[in-house]
Amino acid sequence: MRRLCLALALTFGTMGCVGPTVIVMKNPTTGELVQCRGANTGLSMSAESIAARDCAQGYTAAGWQRMN
Repeated sequence: MRRLCLALALTFGTMGCVGPTVIVMKNPTTGELVQCRGANTGLSMSAESIAARDCAQGYTAAGWQRMN
């Protein structure tokens, strides 16, 4: 039981240390900047990364440039 509590504390205690994936996109014509990111649910960093990547791909297809 102690090991389970320790494992849960370590797992959930470190989740707040890593922020969501943020990709900055720039419109080369207007200079406008947008941020692509996933919803910060704290439950699935991979889902957040996928959402940010998909957002950035949409902007790239429209001619925007990735800044980071």
